[in-house]
Amino acid sequence: MAATVLGALFVLSVASLEHYRFVSTSANERISRSLDIAVEHTNKVFEEIEILFASVEGITRRQSSESLKADQEHLHEAVEEMIGKAPDLRAIWLFDQSGRPLVASSVFPAPDLNNSDRDYFIAQQNPDTGTFIGKILIPKIGGPAFFSVSKKWHDETGNVAGVSAVVVPPAAFEKFFATLSAGASASHAIIREDGVVLARYPVPAAPEIVLSENTGFRRATAAQGRTAKYTTVSAVDGLKRRFEVRHLAHLPIYVTSSLEEMAIWREWSQWLLLQLAFGAPTLGLILWLEYLALRRTNQFYAEVRRRESAEAVVRQSQKLEAIGQLTGGIAHDFNNLLSIVMGNLEAVLRRTSEDEKTQRQVRNALTGAERAAQLVRRLLAFARRQPLDPKPIDVSQVMAQVAGLLIRSLGEQIRIDTFRAPDLWITDVDPVELEAALINLAINARDAMPKEEGSRLWQATLCSTQISVPAPRGLAPGEYVLISVADEGTGMKPWVLDRVFEPFFTTKAPGAGSGLGLSQVYGFIRQSAGHVVIDSRIGKGTTVQLYLPRSKATSPILLEDPSREILGGRGETILIVEDDRGVREHLSELLGEMGYSVLVAEHAEKALEFIGDRALGIDLLLTDIVMPGMNGRQLAERALADRPGLQVLFMTGYARDAIVHQGRLESGVILIQKPISPPELSSRLRSMLDSQRIHA
Repeated sequence: MAATVLGALFVLSVASLEHYRFVSTSANERISRSLDIAVEHTNKVFEEIEILFASVEGITRRQSSESLKADQEHLHEAVEEMIGKAPDLRAIWLFDQSGRPLVASSVFPAPDLNNSDRDYFIAQQNPDTGTFIGKILIPKIGGPAFFSVSKKWHDETGNVAGVSAVVVPPAAFEKFFATLSAGASASHAIIREDGVVLARYPVPAAPEIVLSENTGFRRATAAQGRTAKYTTVSAVDGLKRRFEVRHLAHLPIYVTSSLEEMAIWREWSQWLLLQLAFGAPTLGLILWLEYLALRRTNQFYAEVRRRESAEAVVRQSQKLEAIGQLTGGIAHDFNNLLSIVMGNLEAVLRRTSEDEKTQRQVRNALTGAERAAQLVRRLLAFARRQPLDPKPIDVSQVMAQVAGLLIRSLGEQIRIDTFRAPDLWITDVDPVELEAALINLAINARDAMPKEEGSRLWQATLCSTQISVPAPRGLAPGEYVLISVADEGTGMKPWVLDRVFEPFFTTKAPGAGSGLGLSQVYGFIRQSAGHVVIDSRIGKGTTVQLYLPRSKATSPILLEDPSREILGGRGETILIVEDDRGVREHLSELLGEMGYSVLVAEHAEKALEFIGDRALGIDLLLTDIVMPGMNGRQLAERALADRPGLQVLFMTGYARDAIVHQGRLESGVILIQKPISPPELSSRLRSMLDSQRIHA
């Protein structure tokens, strides 16, 4: 019960605060709207005054002071008619240079007065004074208070001959302000820059009302300029008010609009009392409606985030597809060229064993060619176009092999620690590509670690994990083998982390890296239905987590180290189908040296003729996949239909979709990647041919 009451009080407090903000904002808007109207009305009145001055100037341009005096009756009627068209103005007076009235619209004849002591007349003695707005005065001939707007008038010679003054009754503004306030706690005023109040509602303007420099109005306009907002205790009525003031263009006056602060609080408190009067049911309804609104809002933003995430995935997929198409377009021909180069270099290496200089030069050339082949493989891996041959393995076997390599290559300053959880699951993954991914991570870690004295740690942790809900970074629910590798390097900045998987992106010095290491890791793991999560902090190091799906297999296969020995043939007949003449000649020569009987065909149609000839005794078909016309997969299907026991070994520089399904080799397909290594080729051939002999 207490929790419910506290919760209700908390919600009421929050709602009250929000409603006060709403009331306060609404009050500010009302002040601004009424100020707009007051400014518009004030501008209209002063525009009428300027029109009146222009009309008077049209009269005085044709006459002197003496002629005006002589024609006073006619001029009185003229200016009386003018002032009658401006109901907000009381009168207009024309004075000579001594301050004596010549013509007045409100009285005839003009009284014998001397107004040279009035502020509006004194101000016009300054040649630089244009339109001058005077302070509140009491007429010398009696009547209500007024302020005047004065201007020099000129005679027929163009010289200043006197002063014309428009009498403005504050009551005209105050009546309009009363209508604008509509009985509310609002106030409006017209105030000169020096603090003289010319008109005000609800307290009328009077000669003694002048705002001093320490009032809120003078301080706010001095600090904020032509437009100001402030809250202060009014120097006129003593009430705390919220003001907004605005300066009229080209005139030294401000128009103000305000609301009594207590009225704003009363409006809010009435709302609060209403909420309390309705009690718990109303509060419960509000809570329920807020809950529904919040849920809909969360659903909306969740949908926005989901769509943004999906769009990001689509953009990434399109990028990968573009890279894949570009890479695939060059991979086949490039790997064919590398096959020719590397094959002939290896042949030279075998035939010049006694020439040390030639051996060294050929090995350097081979190293460059192998780096080029590795570059193409990394591009294909990032674009997820590299054919994978997954096997159910214990990843600790691969880690053990990698650790042995890294101990020799990373150097003494980097200490390698590995930990294998006792309940480690099996995963289906290509062990060769996994080894390459781990080596890439280790090399990146080595390059990120400072070179000063003292050992640094590269740590790999192998464990099993189950993701039950979608992770923030897009990891789908399921059971995974987690490979977590961490280093004590310098870490990466956020902008680097955002681009770390992009191909060819690198922060290393030119020549120190290709920018494809992490791209290969990302592409390989994603192609293996896994996920990569990377976390890095400046000065703390980087952790990369590789999630690989758990295998359904009950036991892993044992991995063997690849042999570098070239295994000889036993006179078996091998049919080579390859459209590239250089590759075809290289393979024919290589297999001949291995001890095989070789047949060659440059296209599938020629190969089918050989296969149809039983007398040739073909034991194995070695065919390229991507060829003009009939591809290698179609050739194999035709050949196996005619010779069911024929062994088929595919070779490719880029497999496309001929023998690959969802990035993985189809069941029963044996593939060797170009450029072809003689030890790997001889091992594959012997394994397939020996297996055929056993089953025969």
